[in-house]
Amino acid sequence: YIPREEREKRLRQWAIDYGEDPDKFMTIYRDRIMSDADIIDFARDQNLDPEELMDMSRRERLISEDIYLREWEDEGIPRSYVYNG
Repeated sequence: YIPREEREKRLRQWAIDYGEDPDKFMTIYRDRIMSDADIIDFARDQNLDPEELMDMSRRERLISEDIYLREWEDEGIPRSYVYNG
């Protein structure tokens, strides 16, 4: 187990070693992790394979999500329920 502070220190050092701004890198990295976690939660809720969704490009994911939302709307489930449910 690596403590959070040590992981963050290593990521910051990696960013510096590769010529990246460590603050921007950490923000992008954190946002990417949160996005991936949302995809995994969505896949599990819908009995889908998370790895299949992770292999999609961002554009493909958005299209896939819109298709699911439209199907649910056709079944009478509003988008607000899906996002707030």
